[in-house]
Amino acid sequence: MLLRAADLYGIILENSIMIGDKDSDMQAASKAGIGIRCHYLACGEGSGLSNAATHVITTLREGIDLLSVTPH
Repeated sequence: MLLRAADLYGIILENSIMIGDKDSDMQAASKAGIGIRCHYLACGEGSGLSNAATHVITTLREGIDLLSVTPH
């Protein structure tokens, strides 16, 4: 699905950010070549961190902040 969307919309995956709350989200993003993979862990959900994540965030605001410092 990620590769199909990238092809359809001309998205450069290595310059993209994906935020997900599951290990499977991070694994899919890694396999697709997405450059920044943010594993969203809500308060109290510190276990189950994905090894495919490049960042851990606990609020969506942290993910938005990454957008402003990521080269496009």
